[in-house]
Amino acid sequence: MDLTNYVKPELIVVAAVLCILGTAVKKTGVISYRYVPLLNGAAGIAICALYVFATTELSGAADIAMAVFTSVTQGILVTGLATVVCRVTGKDKNGTEGDNRKQEKEEKQTADDTQHSAVPENTKEQQDK
Repeated sequence: MDLTNYVKPELIVVAAVLCILGTAVKKTGVISYRYVPLLNGAAGIAICALYVFATTELSGAADIAMAVFTSVTQGILVTGLATVVCRVTGKDKNGTEGDNRKQEKEEKQTADDTQHSAVPENTKEQQDK
């Protein structure tokens, strides 16, 4: 199975760009981990659309429809490739869904612990009543 049967060879480099983009966004913490794949998908489709529309001669509605279809499918394929590359190379250590859930659970546990410790202990006066 040859990768170039599915993804245009010129667009394979976009997978590396998306991997770097996803890793950078995760490290900044600007966007929740769960939205990073959506961001990568949108960026992949946009970059592929730029390439396809720049290199295709559009002469009618059928050509435009084919260019849109090609842009979307290539963008999705390149995004999937980027996800696989990031996970295989280890660039996605903190971005897996399981790690994200674990982090959220730990934060909730910490918040619960601080809430319980803020409750005042029964004083002797209250115990006497």
